[in-house]
Amino acid sequence: MKFILPPRLKFHTLNIGIVATFFLLILLQNLFGNTWTLYQKELKILTHISPSPTPQVLAVTDDKMWTVTKVIDGDTIEIEFDGTKDTVRLLGIDTPETKDPRKPVQCFGKEASAKTSELLLGALVRLESDQSQSNRDAYKRLLRYVFKEDGLFINKYLVEEGYAYEYTYKSNPGKYQEDFIEAQNMARERKKGLWGDNVCPHDPRAVTTMPTRAR
Repeated sequence: MKFILPPRLKFHTLNIGIVATFFLLILLQNLFGNTWTLYQKELKILTHISPSPTPQVLAVTDDKMWTVTKVIDGDTIEIEFDGTKDTVRLLGIDTPETKDPRKPVQCFGKEASAKTSELLLGALVRLESDQSQSNRDAYKRLLRYVFKEDGLFINKYLVEEGYAYEYTYKSNPGKYQEDFIEAQNMARERKKGLWGDNVCPHDPRAVTTMPTRAR
């Protein structure tokens, strides 16, 4: 024999279920609400400190062409792709400072910035990372090798034309270190740019000794 609840009893049973569910939700909120709020706050902090792979990094690995929107100085540029913007520090080289508030404008810094602007401002570039180096520096700038659309390797070009020094961070050589050292030696021998006679006589880096490869 099938038991059927009267319509009025069905209605009361439904109401009891709704009320019980409501009070259960309140109980859960009281028990775990603070824990959930704390978890959300910690999650935001962790996301800020260690962000997931950004669209910029993913785009770089896909060899997309970025537009250079600004040249900050000889070795630092701003780029954009499809609405995504980032700042890039050219890997493996160092141009004389022009923007560091802690330092005066260094010898040949203005010339280096002007050359990078001439080469890159408004141009399309391809970025290349180096697994032996960090993805970003302490200032959150992407660390990359930069190639123009026509294939010109900007990092190497600035060194071989005497606008930049080869730079190895903490004795950790990048994959193009030997190319940059060779380019620097050639620029020095030919007295190009900052290596010219009496161009930067007070810069301790502009010396006649050849750099050694990091071991």
